[in-house]
Amino acid sequence: MRRVKTTVLAVSIIALAVVCPAGADINYGFGQDSYTLDLGATVSVPLYLWLTGEDLARLNSHTAWNGLASAGVRLQWADPLPAQPAQIAGPAQIAPNTADFDMLASDPDPAKPIIDWLSPGDAGLWLFQDIHDNGVMATLPDPSESEGRVYLGAFTITAGLEPNQTTTFIASDFDIDTDNIVTISGSDDPLNPGIVLDSDVGQATFTITSIPEPATTLAVVVLAGCHLATIAWRRRK
Repeated sequence: MRRVKTTVLAVSIIALAVVCPAGADINYGFGQDSYTLDLGATVSVPLYLWLTGEDLARLNSHTAWNGLASAGVRLQWADPLPAQPAQIAGPAQIAPNTADFDMLASDPDPAKPIIDWLSPGDAGLWLFQDIHDNGVMATLPDPSESEGRVYLGAFTITAGLEPNQTTTFIASDFDIDTDNIVTISGSDDPLNPGIVLDSDVGQATFTITSIPEPATTLAVVVLAGCHLATIAWRRRK
């Protein structure tokens, strides 16, 4: 974790870093770890920051980190890549969570959700919270569990056009040269109130597997059955 110096510009995410003790219990996560799609079909994959233990408590405490001022993620292909990989077709396939990270392009401050689509296998999302509000805090899907999550947004993925091929996507830091996941507070220095969490967030992966459409599979099964029946009939003759 690092302390971050803030300025008025760009929701105060320009940082002068100070190394703090590590040990964060924070990871990227998705709606599920694997998806199976018909050829060329699409699925909306939600992306989260998952927190547990002391980090969850600190993020949701008004006297500690007081939520997130900004958060980011980059989604990329991971090796090995199939011949027809699933893909993020374009920037319109990225839907940021502007309900919680509510600093928009229309606000006086120039900061806004940044969608950084570079290719079908490399796209990023950087979100900002209005610094006059409390930060974005984690919700607990199951109050009986000690896990919380912050919803970042959704990426629509299109399956490849060849059957039985699996594409792996990895979620990681939006940009290793900038501070993207930053809390509202947490430092004793009034000029450097935020904590930078980028290096403490664990990567995560999910897979997209393309399968033949049901009609195509049925046709193959029927043809195979007819072929076997023909062979059996010839043998009886």
